[in-house]
Amino acid sequence: MDEKILNRLETWMRKGKAPPLRIEIWPTYRCNLKCRFCRETFSKSTNEVSGRKLLSLLIELAKFGAEECFIGGGGEPFMRKNVTLSLIKTSKKLGLLCFVNTNGSLLLEKDIRKIVYFGLDEIAVSIHGPDSITHDNLVNKRGAFEKVKRTIQLLNKIKKEMGKDTPKISIWTVLTNKNFDKIQSMIKLAHEYEASTLLFFPMRINFPSANKLSMREKEINKFMEIVDESKNLLKKYKINSNLLEFREEKFIEDANNVDKILLSDISQKKDFFTIPCYEPWYYITITPTGKIGPCAALTMESPLSINSGKIEEMWYGEYFKQIREKLFQHEIINMCKKCCIDKIFESARIRTELRNRNKLGNKTLKIANL
Repeated sequence: MDEKILNRLETWMRKGKAPPLRIEIWPTYRCNLKCRFCRETFSKSTNEVSGRKLLSLLIELAKFGAEECFIGGGGEPFMRKNVTLSLIKTSKKLGLLCFVNTNGSLLLEKDIRKIVYFGLDEIAVSIHGPDSITHDNLVNKRGAFEKVKRTIQLLNKIKKEMGKDTPKISIWTVLTNKNFDKIQSMIKLAHEYEASTLLFFPMRINFPSANKLSMREKEINKFMEIVDESKNLLKKYKINSNLLEFREEKFIEDANNVDKILLSDISQKKDFFTIPCYEPWYYITITPTGKIGPCAALTMESPLSINSGKIEEMWYGEYFKQIREKLFQHEIINMCKKCCIDKIFESARIRTELRNRNKLGNKTLKIANL
């Protein structure tokens, strides 16, 4: 559990306010791949916020108190390579922890050298199969697997040359009926690629054709068996993973109705220790078209934008207050139903740790003001 998140939330409980910890910046909606499971709810607008403006917002948020920058989004960040590299460079100059999510197919050797030199902390590479047949089929691009393989091999080589242990490598995999039975091969691949983390995400059916990739009951049952069988392999290779958190079928079956999971895991009592999702208390997102909101899902419908005023005023303003109040009252906003399952796992860990801290401190923290 990230201590920084817990500290920010405790500040909210004591003082009724705290700046965002984490910034998520989406440089673009554009992508060079057409993944068969990818959601198609994103705007296709090419009216992107300028790189200069994104950098100024990053600086503003760092001065406000943010400590982490996540560069990802609905497209491939390196479609705007210069902008993304500048965001990485500036983040590290500002002393922020910096993390990038990419499909890994657009990076040249000179780009990788810059990333290592700048001091990027972590790079999450999307790989959806342990071989070219599986991965290339799921991303609809022949040769994609070989490109990402080359990227990771170069990254490890250059890190060694420069005597650096960062960026750490994570592998992200979307679970489908084409790859669920290749989990152990993915663990071995992560080990081969010197990845420290391997995360899995259940597929969400956001458009009709994606239904062809969804896991049926028989496949889900088989997947559960594989999860149990993979525990020792993860331990052997010392790979961090959320795989073992998928021990209940609901995390696959209800991936498109996350509200069921959220509300089934919390008590009826309404206090800071039973909030379904904590992101609006420590997270802020900026989209390619300039929308600003409390998380990846809700920002899509946010009325706020880069033209709405100062970030601090928005953060403590009416829209963010409404979102926090709804979640405090266990009201799940419609967009939240399509959230990523890793956010569910994270909020569950946060609730547990906050309660433990409260008990260890032998006191009840009063909630000053949402």
